[in-house]
Amino acid sequence: VRALWVIRTSLGSVAKIQALVEEAYESGFNTLLVQVRGRGDALYVSDREPRAELLAGSPPFDPLSTVIVEARARGMKTHAWVNTHIVWGPVARPLSPQHLVNANPDWLAVPRDLGRELHERDPSSPYYLQRLTEFAANTPSVEGLFTSPSHPAVQERVVAIWMDLASNYDLDGIHFDYIRYPSPQFDYSRGALNRFRGWVRPRV
Repeated sequence: VRALWVIRTSLGSVAKIQALVEEAYESGFNTLLVQVRGRGDALYVSDREPRAELLAGSPPFDPLSTVIVEARARGMKTHAWVNTHIVWGPVARPLSPQHLVNANPDWLAVPRDLGRELHERDPSSPYYLQRLTEFAANTPSVEGLFTSPSHPAVQERVVAIWMDLASNYDLDGIHFDYIRYPSPQFDYSRGALNRFRGWVRPRV
């Protein structure tokens, strides 16, 4: 395997994809690891997650399918690279109301420093997301907003995304990235604390 990681910003148009696949082929690579879920969004056709904002303004096309077609024509393999729990950067909120940061902020992991402050706050309030975003932006070890790995709905969503990719695309593999907490400070979200208490009480 001579693999090349293909970041999502390289997938902005059919022409860019054709050029990068040809360059990878000419450089001796035989496998492409393509970042199709960067920040809780999709660079493939998805009914679950919004189309990636970096594709805004481009004609409708399927970046992942385009890579697969171009790679197959050159005898190359394609793997989907999925960022699992990191779902947004420490910047302004996603534009799409369907993005899980906007639609399900209660799925997000909370640092210990904000645990008490946000425990009784409504996760759908602007203040809740503002505080999480500010924390990520001002903490070098935290790259952005993450979902809570212990949340049952998050677990279901992650598996559904993997299965969508495996079922709908002729892939040679799927790479699971960011299957972790943002840092040792996480997760003190209300849901995680309640699930922990429910787990530990019968054992005390």
